[in-house]
Amino acid sequence: MEEALFVKGMYLQTIFFNESNSYHVGRIQILETNQPEFVDKIGTSLMVVGFFPILAEDEEYRFFGTVVTHEKYGMQYQVTSYQSELPEGRAGVISYLSSGLFRGIGEKTATAIADHLGDEAIEKIIDSAEVLYDLPIGRWNRDKAHELHDQLREHHGLEKVLAYLTSHGFTTKMAMKIYNQYHEATFDKINENPYQIASDVDGIGFAKVDAFAQTIGFDKHHPKRIEQAILYVISRHCMQNGDTCINGEQIFDLLYKQLNIDVSRSEILAQIEALVESGKVIRIADLLTLPIFFYAEVGIERQISYYQQASTLEAVSDLQFSKIRKRTEKAFGIVYADLQVEAMRMALENPVCILTGGPGTGKTTVIRGILNALFHIYHLDADEIAEAGEKAEIQLLAPTGRAAKRMSESTGFHAQTIHRFLKWDKHEDRFFHNDENPIEDVNMIIVDESSMMDVWLMNALLRSLPNLQHLILVGDADQLPSVQPGNVLYDLLQIDSIPKVSLNMVFRQAKESTIINIAHHIRTGTIDGELFEKKHDYSFIPTNTMTTSKAIAKICENALSKGYRETDIQVLAPMYKGSAGINQLNADLQEVFNPADDEKNEAVIYQVTYRERDKVLQLKNMPDVNVFNGDIGTIYRIEHTVDEFGVESATFEIHFDENVVLYSQSDMDMIQLAYCISIHKSQGSEFPIVIVPVLQSYSIMLYRKLIYTAITRAKQSLIVCGEMDAYKLAINRDSTHKRQTLLQDMFKSSEAATDEGKSLVGAPIVDEDIPFDSIGEMGMENVTPYDFLEGDISW
Repeated sequence: MEEALFVKGMYLQTIFFNESNSYHVGRIQILETNQPEFVDKIGTSLMVVGFFPILAEDEEYRFFGTVVTHEKYGMQYQVTSYQSELPEGRAGVISYLSSGLFRGIGEKTATAIADHLGDEAIEKIIDSAEVLYDLPIGRWNRDKAHELHDQLREHHGLEKVLAYLTSHGFTTKMAMKIYNQYHEATFDKINENPYQIASDVDGIGFAKVDAFAQTIGFDKHHPKRIEQAILYVISRHCMQNGDTCINGEQIFDLLYKQLNIDVSRSEILAQIEALVESGKVIRIADLLTLPIFFYAEVGIERQISYYQQASTLEAVSDLQFSKIRKRTEKAFGIVYADLQVEAMRMALENPVCILTGGPGTGKTTVIRGILNALFHIYHLDADEIAEAGEKAEIQLLAPTGRAAKRMSESTGFHAQTIHRFLKWDKHEDRFFHNDENPIEDVNMIIVDESSMMDVWLMNALLRSLPNLQHLILVGDADQLPSVQPGNVLYDLLQIDSIPKVSLNMVFRQAKESTIINIAHHIRTGTIDGELFEKKHDYSFIPTNTMTTSKAIAKICENALSKGYRETDIQVLAPMYKGSAGINQLNADLQEVFNPADDEKNEAVIYQVTYRERDKVLQLKNMPDVNVFNGDIGTIYRIEHTVDEFGVESATFEIHFDENVVLYSQSDMDMIQLAYCISIHKSQGSEFPIVIVPVLQSYSIMLYRKLIYTAITRAKQSLIVCGEMDAYKLAINRDSTHKRQTLLQDMFKSSEAATDEGKSLVGAPIVDEDIPFDSIGEMGMENVTPYDFLEGDISW
């Protein structure tokens, strides 16, 4: 058998170590190797990278892996597994035991151990702690003997686990996660029930575990396999489709495909029953769901019902409201339409209400009117509210940073993201504010762009607000639903007990906008000749998949020549991949907006070139530095540094308006070029010029709400380019999928209970009802929504 390629080296120094995932960058001195690239480099240093624990300096290790060449850092050794070279001789034993790896063992104790047990001391201690019971040294005892025995076993056990798991298809990163979960019990745990890995270990799903289980001969019909497959297919289906439950019949087809065996319905039903009995699956009539979905919808229903039943609000008299209306109209110099007046009064008289409407229907005008009316009826000072900002009793919220910024600009009052309001802690993976640590001094909130709210975010928000008197949800029901599960705004609009006003009149100034007219045509599925006519603010340009990118580049060049800035122009596309996908469009548009030159520094990260003055998009919430998913900024400066080991890295200074944030090279997985962004990422934003490619190659993503959302991002000018048939297809296709949720039924059940005399007043949500803060519950503690998505999720 051919000998495995290895590099044996003296470990010199840890350059970088990530405690959360054990990613390691270290440097060794090569002592021995059969790796062809290094045979003539004995005695030189080499960088080793991979997922493995902290190692002892000046100790010898044998590394197995592959040679990689980094364009910045040069030749490295990508470690797949490693093993320590057990020390030889008395001096080696003393050096190893006193290396700092083992708590409480200094050179004096190590010397005593070497003298007592000889050159094979390490192997003897690993075999049994008893050999150390009578160690002739003061203050030594059996507890210390067992501690050293356990530490040695754990240290060497990790190496065996890594070698075993990586040989069975797990990456070293996955293997480290598994070991960090089970430690010295790893072999026992994974051999007894390998499928438990999928429940216990973040980021390792059923498919990977199933492949491993089959390689070790685990029975394909084993109940644990079927059980984990059931949990997986429910979760995956909901995450991919936005549902919060699955039809009982659907699960059989999904399971047959997933299990790939002739499993009987009785076997499946038996495991479903067991999961229901244990609480890992919840059954409602013929629907199945998981606690992570179910309790979020329960929380929304109960908290809204609680607000309604506990409310002491009374109807505003006609005389009082007439005064409020006149003062508001005078303050803003406008006359409110009947529906707008109805919306204002609705917001004053009801603890929970919904305001919807498309572009040009005056939602912003109504929000300003509602705020002014609330100030009057509660005798609040608008200037004091504005000055109080985040500490005000009235809060304006939105799901994204750009939506919050728009809300603040349009109302003149402080607005913030929900994540910032609830203080998302990225390290703890939870919100700081919840039912145990509520926000008690806020009693009125207005949430804009509420169509983007998923069940988890809505539940988290409501749970944190026990004293809420007014919850006003604002949104456009015809826009895209949330990326994550649920259809919250739509579901709440179906509840009779929740008052709502839908603004449907386009005002005179808005009627002059072709963009708004087209938006309303698309909303109703009307294909009008205006779609293909050139107007002062709208154009359709025929292109195909191969010519679209060049056409968009030319459009952008023309816009720049007319004095527009790159921040005024935004390309929106449905998909990342392909010759007209977001990735390719960004690469092409970078050459238009920010080509390379000697005056600008640049860096290549994850095969993408970033330059100073590039427009970039934030992909994750970072409340600690006031940057949020969907924020667009500019790379102001890129600095390259070289450390004492010759390792080069880059630091990025990115400006988000006035907010300056520094990113390390490893932070750049939260950033992408933003000349073209996905339509989902554009929600809550508006841009002066919007360019939307619509092609048959996007057909899987083409439907009405997607196109409607894209074109309503344009403020001044809209250009649609692509294929006429693809454009028509998108408008005709009402939806690719009607989301299946439980929220509406929960309200109906609650209303029925109330009719029977039961009441929720005085009974806000407690931990027993909603036993999670992030997304973990009952065997899925480490699951996140994206664990169930495969490939491109940016649709």
